[in-house]
Amino acid sequence: MDDDDLRKLAKRLRDIADRADPMVTLRMPPSLLAAVEAWAADRDDQPTRSEAIRRLLEIGLRKRRSPKSLRSVGKRLYAASIRSAK
Repeated sequence: MDDDDLRKLAKRLRDIADRADPMVTLRMPPSLLAAVEAWAADRDDQPTRSEAIRRLLEIGLRKRRSPKSLRSVGKRLYAASIRSAK
């Protein structure tokens, strides 16, 4: 494969990657990660970690909550992340 073929291949791969969903990287405390993995293990189809996080986000976003209840959930998650970091 010569340089021209490699350039064409690289362009095709970039074009394919551009059509894919954007990648999002996040950090989470070990306790939250363990909870995600436990949730995934309980599913019949055994989703990957990424798929489990996507599904859990979709479930959470479908729930209708007031801004006040969202703040309390955020505070609890923040407190849990601080406890697990110690």
